[in-house]
Amino acid sequence: MMTAVAVLALSLAQADREVAVPIGSSEVTVVFPEKPLSVTRDQVVAWVKACGDTIVDYFGKFPVAKVRIELSSNGKGGVKSARTWNGRLIRLQLGSGAKEETLRDDWMLTHEFCHLSFPDLDEKFAWVYEGMAVYTEPIARVRAGRMKAPQMWKETLEGMPKGMPGPGDGALDGTTAWGRKYWGGALFWLRADLGIREKSGGKASLQTALRGILDAGGNGTQRWSPEEIARKGDEATGTTVLQDLYREMGQAAYKADLPALWKQLGVAKAGADVVVDDQAPQAALRKALTER
Repeated sequence: MMTAVAVLALSLAQADREVAVPIGSSEVTVVFPEKPLSVTRDQVVAWVKACGDTIVDYFGKFPVAKVRIELSSNGKGGVKSARTWNGRLIRLQLGSGAKEETLRDDWMLTHEFCHLSFPDLDEKFAWVYEGMAVYTEPIARVRAGRMKAPQMWKETLEGMPKGMPGPGDGALDGTTAWGRKYWGGALFWLRADLGIREKSGGKASLQTALRGILDAGGNGTQRWSPEEIARKGDEATGTTVLQDLYREMGQAAYKADLPALWKQLGVAKAGADVVVDDQAPQAALRKALTER
C-alpha cells in the first residue's frame, strides 16, 4: 500500500510531465512520456500550438474546450502513429528519429485535430470522417503557410487513384478497403468543395459547410449520421451539394474520371514534379482551394 508521501511524489511526477497549451479559448494538455524524447519540450509545445492554430484558421475556432494528448516514445522514425478517442483524447507515438523539422513538416497531429472538428460516425461511414481529414488537413496547412501548394497537389495526384472503386465495388457506405475509406472519401470532399463553390457562385465553399457543422455542435465528441452532416453543411452553404453527392457516392456505385478532373483543374504530374495550367477551365477554382 502506498504511503501518503509516495502518492504525493507520484502526483508531482505526473504533473511535471503535463503541459497546458492554450489554443484560442481552449486548452490542450500535453502529457510527456517517462522515457525521454529526441525533441525538447519547447519544440513539442510549439508543434502542438502550430497545429492547433492551423485548425483555428480553417474551422474558425478550436473545436473542443479541452483535449488531452498523451505522447509515447517507442522505436525509430519520427511521428509514427496517432489516434483520437471521443474527441477528448489523442494518443500519439514519437520515434527516436523525431527532430524539430520532423514536427514542423508533420501532418498527423493536424489530421487528428481535424477529427476533433467533425462529428464521429458509425464505422460503416468511416470514409466520411477519414476522407474529410485527408482532404482538409493539407489545405489547412497550405493556407497556414506550413505546406506548399505544389506538394499538396503532388500528394493528391498520387493518392486519389487509391480511392477508386474496383470491379464489383459499390457505394462508399460500408467500405472496408483502406484506399476507398481514406482517398475515396477525400475525393467526395474535393468534389463537394468544387461543387459548393460552383453552385454558390464562389460565395461559399467546403470551409463554409464544415464551419456550419461545427457551429451546430458537430465536433468529435458527438456522433451524427451522414444525412445529418450533409443537411447541416448544406444549410450553411445554401446549396444541396452534400446531400446530392452523398446519394451519388455514399449510397450508390459511382464512377470518377480522375484524368478529366485534373485536366479541368489544370494540374498534372511531370516526373517527380507538378505542373499547372492556369488556362484550364477550372484553374481559378483550383487556386481558390488553397487561398485564404
